[in-house]
Amino acid sequence: MEISKAMPQDAALIKQIMLASKAYWGYSENWIAAWGDRLTISPAYIRENEIYIARENPQSVVGLHGITLHENSICELLELWVIPQRIGTGIGRLLFLHALEMARALEANEMIWEADPHAAGFYQHMGASHIRDIDSQLEGQRLPVMGIKIASSVRSDTV
Repeated sequence: MEISKAMPQDAALIKQIMLASKAYWGYSENWIAAWGDRLTISPAYIRENEIYIARENPQSVVGLHGITLHENSICELLELWVIPQRIGTGIGRLLFLHALEMARALEANEMIWEADPHAAGFYQHMGASHIRDIDSQLEGQRLPVMGIKIASSVRSDTV
């Protein structure tokens, strides 16, 4: 498995992964359409943020993550997506640990993010805590906001 920085030309492939992953959880086509821009990463977004893709081989992208550092030493996990065929195989764990390492390299003290409700258990298993719930842009859905302290998080070299 190789995790490397995404390139602007990866934007269309990343969008396909995001749409397929969201559909895996049974969201209706109407909801996926309503998310619209949220499930699109532009070439500019890739240039402006730390976006990484995981490849099993040069032709096989199996997931991605993205982070950004805020002024208060808090890193935000912007994205973490795995292709449906590889959910539950450890790819998400590798991507999450890589995101923590990248946040650590940026000298962040904490990483936070809005999680899909279906992924909250995964993140808790990875050591994250539920901070609060927020309203989603879709009526009737609440999103968990998760967080993990960087200093107390699991290091990939000890797992």
